[in-house]
Amino acid sequence: MLAAWLLATGVQWDMVQVVAWGRMFAGYARSMSFSKAAERTLSGEMCGLCRAVASAKKSEPPPVDSAAGKMKLVLFQETVPGEFVVATADDRAPIREQRAGGCLRASPPTPPPRAA
Repeated sequence: MLAAWLLATGVQWDMVQVVAWGRMFAGYARSMSFSKAAERTLSGEMCGLCRAVASAKKSEPPPVDSAAGKMKLVLFQETVPGEFVVATADDRAPIREQRAGGCLRASPPTPPPRAA
């Protein structure tokens, strides 16, 4: 589920962009200091892989604004707690007439008569 969410949000292009920056930095670091290599890598100069990522990001449809959506998907429904009645020694009513769970308890169903 996490992988599907990540792919739906376009994270794969960000990961490819990081790989492209890593390749550019490694190439520049061979002939420059690390600070100069980092500065040149992130200066905005684009390699072939960076251009491919930029065009792929432009071709993707824009993300859907969740506030503008017309349908709401309910994944979990909050349950409403029922009534609880605690019987005490002062209760004079028989147990079968006391309320439990917000409704009167019904007697169990009687089985159909057996054939003789």
